[in-house]
Amino acid sequence: MAHKIQFNISNKLVYSLLILIIILALGLGAYAFGTSTPSVFGHSSGEVQVNVEGKSETLQEAINNLDLMSGWFLSSNENIEIKYVKGNNVNCPSGFSFLSRNWLSNTCTSCFNSCTTSTGWGDQRFCMYKGWQENILGPCTKEVAQSCYSNSWSEALCIKIN
Repeated sequence: MAHKIQFNISNKLVYSLLILIIILALGLGAYAFGTSTPSVFGHSSGEVQVNVEGKSETLQEAINNLDLMSGWFLSSNENIEIKYVKGNNVNCPSGFSFLSRNWLSNTCTSCFNSCTTSTGWGDQRFCMYKGWQENILGPCTKEVAQSCYSNSWSEALCIKIN
C-alpha cells in the first residue's frame, strides 16, 4: 500500500520565500563585490593579466621587467606603480597620473554636418568636419572647420613613478 504525502503551500508563502532568496542572493553578491572598499574601484597592477609577446604575466611583472616600458628611460632606483580604474570619467587615485584612457565616442553636430569620434585606448579621440556658424546674415551661413573631441572615458590606467 503506497502512502501519498501532500504539501499545501500558499502562493503567498511561495512568493515570500522567492523574494527572500533573491534579496539574500543580491546582498551576498554586493558584499562579495565589495561596494564599500576600495574607495576608488579598480584593480592593482598585480591583478591585471597581460600578454606581452606571447608571454602571460601580470601588468606589474611586465612593468618590472620593462616589457611595456622599452621606450622609457628610468633609473634603477625608480619604482613604477600602475593602477587600473574603471568607471565613467573616473579619476586616478591621489598621487597618480593618467597613463592611458579608454575613450568613449562623442558626436558633434553643427547645422548640416556632424562627426563622431572613435573609441579606444590612447590619446584623446577627435574628428574634423565642416561646421557652420552664425554671422550677420543669420545662423548657419558661414562654413568653418570644426573639431570634435571625445569627452568621456570608461576606464583608465594610472601611473605613479617614485
